[in-house]
Amino acid sequence: MKIGHKFMRIRLFFFTFSLCVLGFLLWTLSGFFLGLALMLWGLFFCAGLLFRDKVVLSFLRARQWQSADQVEIFEAILHQAYKLDLPIPEIYTYHGFFQRAYVFSRSKKLTLVFDSRLIQRLTPKEIGILSFFLMIEAKAGMSSRRTLLFYMAGALQTFFHIPVTLLAKLQKHTRFGEALQWWEDYLILPWSEMMFNLLLSKKFFKESRKLIKRYPIEEAELKILRHKLMSSNELTSFSHRSAYRLGHQGRSLGRKLILLMEFFPHEIEHVWAKYE
Repeated sequence: MKIGHKFMRIRLFFFTFSLCVLGFLLWTLSGFFLGLALMLWGLFFCAGLLFRDKVVLSFLRARQWQSADQVEIFEAILHQAYKLDLPIPEIYTYHGFFQRAYVFSRSKKLTLVFDSRLIQRLTPKEIGILSFFLMIEAKAGMSSRRTLLFYMAGALQTFFHIPVTLLAKLQKHTRFGEALQWWEDYLILPWSEMMFNLLLSKKFFKESRKLIKRYPIEEAELKILRHKLMSSNELTSFSHRSAYRLGHQGRSLGRKLILLMEFFPHEIEHVWAKYE
C-alpha cells in the first residue's frame, strides 16, 4: 500500500474516532458539563490534527538534543537519514522505565526518541543501526500509526486522571483516593489495548520484519546487535504489563503516561531482540 493511502487511513481513523466521541458527548451530557466536554474535545481534535507529535513528546517529557551534545551519535543518525533519502530527524531523549526507542512523524517531519539508558548502553554506530530501522518504518508510512496511538492513549489517560485526582482531593480518606487510582488504571488498560489492536496490532511487527529483509547489510548488523537489546525485564504479555502498572499506584500523571506508552508492544521485544 502506498504511503499516501496509509496516511489517509490514519486521518480517516482519527476523524471517525473524534466524531464518535463528539456524538457520545452530545447524547449523554448537557448544560455546563456539555460545554466543558466540548471544549476539551475541541482541544483534543485540534492538537491531534495539527501537532500530535509534539504532544506525544510532552507526554514522554522528552528533551531535544542539539548536534553539539553528542556529535558522533548525531553524525551516525544523519548518515542513516541520508542513506534513506529522508529529512534530518530531530533527536530527543527521555527518562523511562524501560529502554525504548521510537520514531514519530507528522507530514514530512521525523522525530527520533531514545531512552537515556539505551543511549548509554549502545555505541554511536549501534544507535545509528537502530535509527536506520526506525526510519525505514517512517519511510514506509508506518510511524504515523504509532504517533496517533500514543497521542490518543495519552489524551485518554489525561482525561481519566484529571477527574480522578479532583475527586481524590475532595475526600479526606486515603483509601478512597487509592481506590480511585486503581479504578483509573483498570479503566484505561482495556481502552489502550483496543486502540493498539486497531492501529498497530501484530501486523505492524510483521511489516517491520519484511522491511528488514530488503536491507541485507543492515540485517546482518542487526543480528550482531540483537544480543545487546535483550533485557531481563521484558514484559511482553498484557497481563504482566497490567500487573506491573497497577503496582505503581500514586505516581504522577507524567510517570503514568510514560508507563502507558512503554507498555505498548515494541520492536525491541518482538522483532529486533529476537531476530535470527
